[in-house]
Amino acid sequence: MDVNTANKSTTDEQMMDILLVLDKEKKTISAVKGVDENGELQTVPPENNSELLKFDRHGDFFSNFFSNMMNQLKNPTRFNFFKIPKLELPKIEPIIRDNFNNPTPENEAGIERYRVTPEIVKQEVKKEQQEPQNGQLPAKEAGTTAQAPQQPDKSKYVIDPDKVDWEALKNFGLSKEQLEKAKALEPMLRGYKSPGAFTISGNYNSAIMKMDARLSFRHDKDRNVVLAIHGIRQKPELERPFFGHEFSKEDKANLLETGNMGRIVNLKNYITGEMIPSFVSVDKVTNELVSMRASSVQIPDEIKGVKLSKEQQQALREGKGVFLENMISNRKNPFSATVQVNADKKSLEFIYPNAKQSQE
Repeated sequence: MDVNTANKSTTDEQMMDILLVLDKEKKTISAVKGVDENGELQTVPPENNSELLKFDRHGDFFSNFFSNMMNQLKNPTRFNFFKIPKLELPKIEPIIRDNFNNPTPENEAGIERYRVTPEIVKQEVKKEQQEPQNGQLPAKEAGTTAQAPQQPDKSKYVIDPDKVDWEALKNFGLSKEQLEKAKALEPMLRGYKSPGAFTISGNYNSAIMKMDARLSFRHDKDRNVVLAIHGIRQKPELERPFFGHEFSKEDKANLLETGNMGRIVNLKNYITGEMIPSFVSVDKVTNELVSMRASSVQIPDEIKGVKLSKEQQQALREGKGVFLENMISNRKNPFSATVQVNADKKSLEFIYPNAKQSQE
């Protein structure tokens, strides 16, 4: 079964980025085309697919284009730039627009990884130049004593990459290289879902499948590595039992408001019959319900500079939200947020005050 031709356009779209610009003077968001002879930015509406300037996500063209554009631009401080995967454009553009009108810590965190500046581009280019290509040593090390190509440290992975059936992934229009370029392979080998969604498609003679989904690797009952496809749902399925647990009215309200149920419940392993104390959360990308063993969580003594009391640590272990004030961000700015265990992320998460939430 050959699905490569059917999936080529899908794969191309996944690997393309769009450069958006926020014009702080005009208060508009557009897609960048270039700079005219007068140093004025040329733009088109983001929804104008025929004129959008697309960049190979991992090519040199973007870094060259962006550097030249900034050198020619008459008033660069007037603009904020964001490089966004084309498939994520409908989701991210409204967040950028909303954050300009009503800045919030949550929106800032959501768009920060897409922001580009000359400094960021220079750092990325420098990093790429220093990384070995195709198992070769960096150029600056040429002529030195030969070394064997560094192999990935499999001890840090939950999934052995040698046991993944990479040929089978092609049936869904996927490849190892594609996952690597999207920075999804590393978290997937660690046992997590892909950070973003992929468009999965295939032609199976009597049926054609196409859907957006997050991906993960799992072991089946024979310890074979299989691809798990987490399709995007319209809303979480809360009316049916979840591994034997029926959601209460309060459970449903918590899951819809914060994404976390806020308590530990016993979930049934239908293979072994074991009842497992677990956290339950909603995957905010796919609306899938996700569970995590309560015994897996590790609660630190301190979070972002704020020491936790024994009562706060116990509340977190029980799945409750704990509101912490005056934490210090990586940028050395103080912030406050509710901290809570998120089963989908398999860790603690921050829920900001502007979101609907119950605070402990």
